[in-house]
Order: sequence, then structure tokens, then C-alpha cells
Amino acid sequence: MSEEDLLNKHVVIVANLEPTKLRGELSEGMLLAAEDEDKHVELIVCDDAKPGTKIITSETSHPKRTISFKEFLEVKFEVKNKKILANNLELTAEGKKLKVKSIKNGIIR
Repeated sequence: MSEEDLLNKHVVIVANLEPTKLRGELSEGMLLAAEDEDKHVELIVCDDAKPGTKIITSETSHPKRTISFKEFLEVKFEVKNKKILANNLELTAEGKKLKVKSIKNGIIR
């Protein structure tokens, strides 16, 4: 994925992640992308949301202030019928659905 792939996109970033070292580099956030069974990777976006909008499920109106990388790994993110889910709950941004362009089913990394 190139820098141009990110320009003018309303991507989803886990910004409340505790800083942690990944592959030898300090990570202070996580860009979410979906991957299908053919290893096709696509960004998760919410074009209708303003930058900084909190992403929530129907059961969480206020995300935790900070989560550990271990807690992040325990969440099962996936795409089912083009819906973006976290632990089987659909993710939204101010009531607007997150989306992927072409991946119908897959995992989120």
C-alpha cells in the first residue's frame, strides 16, 4: 500500500492503542484493513465520517481511553457480507457504516 492509496481517504485508525514495539518500530496506532481468502487487501473506510470520529459498536458508546496491544489482539475483527464487525458486533461512526469496496468476507488486520 502506497502513500497515494491513503490520500483523501477517511481510514479507520485505532488511536487509543498503548504505544508498543512492532517489528522493531514504535507503533502508536493501527490502520485497519480487510483481507479476503485470496489475500486481496483493502482499507476500511467511512467516507461520511469526519476525521476524529469515534468508532463504536452497538454495545460500546465510549471506547476505552487506552487499550493494550494484547487487548487489541483479543478482538476478533472480520468482514461478513461487507459489514465490518468486532466480536460479531457491527462497527459504526456516528451511526454511519464502515465499509470496504470489494471484500465481501474476510479478516481485518
